[in-house]
Parts: sequence; structure tokens; C-alpha cells
Amino acid sequence: MPPKGWKKYPDGFKPVNSSGAPLEERPVYGIQDLLLPRQSILKLAKEVLPEKTPLPKDGVTALLRSCTVFISYISAEANRIADRSGRKIVGPADITAALEQLHMGAFVGQVQQLVEAMKQQQLEAKQKGTSVDAEDEIDDDAAIPAGAASGDAKAPEVEQASSQSEQAMEIDD
Repeated sequence: MPPKGWKKYPDGFKPVNSSGAPLEERPVYGIQDLLLPRQSILKLAKEVLPEKTPLPKDGVTALLRSCTVFISYISAEANRIADRSGRKIVGPADITAALEQLHMGAFVGQVQQLVEAMKQQQLEAKQKGTSVDAEDEIDDDAAIPAGAASGDAKAPEVEQASSQSEQAMEIDD
């Protein structure tokens, strides 16, 4: 006799839902489903490689997969760091700490330079009066919500909270 919630079928026992129909198996996501955009990676690779360097199909596939795994690995560790410190936001400091913890400290300098360059671009755009996309903004306190896709969640108002805590400190002094 099958266990409760299971039904016998010609190919064996299967779990069933409340109406008695067999449950469908959930799709398993593989690396193919998570790959970064091919053209973006090719463009970056061609910027680094000498001109007229051919990229074989297998090489492009290996590059796509390794980039996806690298970014997933770093972001997972940065999420853990943010969670341990009681925050739901992953910031540039979490990314650099993740690189250090994963023994990839050689990249920290480059990441910090890119963050500073982005901040400089934001400052110049603000002075010119042009707006910078919200996705392109990088602040010390705000970045990507942990575990959320880009644009799915908004960062909390960190500046207001910090200014209120500063005012409270002034009153206490």
C-alpha cells in the first residue's frame, strides 16, 4: 500500500495533489538558464584581447560559464556578509570584503577604483543637471537588496535614518 498522499501508477508510486492528480516535477535550473548576455561578454572580451583575435565557440561558452559562476560566487558571499551584519542591502564594502574572504584581494583595488569613478560620474552628472539612472547610482550606504533581482526592490532611506541618529547624538551630548 502506498504512503498517504501517493498514488500507484504504471511506472511506480508518485505524490498527488489534493485533487488526486500527480504532481508535476519542478524544473531544475542549470547554468544555461543563468548565463549572462552573450553579446555583453563578447564585447568585454574583445576590449581586452588584441585586435583580430579569434574567439572559438567553445572558448566563448567557457567564458560565459566562468563569468556567471564567478559573479554568482562573489554575490553569494557578499549576501552572507550583509546577512551576518544584520543588513538586507549589499553594498560596495560587502563586495570588497567578499573578495578578501575568497582570497581574491588582488581585485579589490580595481573594484574600489571603479566605484570611485562611478561616484565621480554621478557627481559630474548632478552638476550638469542631467539625471543618472537609478540602476547606475552607487552610494556608500546603498546598493542592491540582498537576494533581489535588479529593480525588484528599492533601497531603504538610509540617509534619513543616519541624519536622525546624528541629531539624536547631538541632543545627548
